[in-house]
Amino acid sequence: MKLAFTLIELLVVIALVGILAGVGWPNLAGWNCDQDARNNFESISQFMRTSQSEATNSNSTVLVRTTSSRNEVSQGVIRAYKEDRNDRKCVYSAANSRPIPHIIPTLTFKKKVILDGPVFQCFYPDGSADSGDYRFRKQCSSLISYGMTVFSATGLSTKMKFSTIRNVWEDL
Repeated sequence: MKLAFTLIELLVVIALVGILAGVGWPNLAGWNCDQDARNNFESISQFMRTSQSEATNSNSTVLVRTTSSRNEVSQGVIRAYKEDRNDRKCVYSAANSRPIPHIIPTLTFKKKVILDGPVFQCFYPDGSADSGDYRFRKQCSSLISYGMTVFSATGLSTKMKFSTIRNVWEDL
């Protein structure tokens, strides 16, 4: 007696694998998009923390600037600039600002995301910052929204995610 698979058994297995792939693939693609949005938001958050550290370490003002119109970042760039002056004025000018990519690498988004908030964020040598509310959105299977608030007195920030189920912002 020979052990072998029949044609019907092979067709059943192929059909089951096809059904599982059809159900699992969209869920996996949605999970990848959600994870990509979270990674992008964490990159922005880390960029802000690094900029604040550089301001205190170098005893100079560090200005963070988005280089896209209306903050809609589509293959956009976020850069940090070191200001030559140490006063509390946070105004970008090409004459007084120089990029510092060797210390804080430029942050580039390859896929379309939306970043709402101030175009400029300044961190000062004493650790303080201009206050700002940022909202980061990306369209996946649903709209994924993250938020970050930078506090002026300490320069520290909070991170939040919008819960579509409860319709509220929740701390991360």
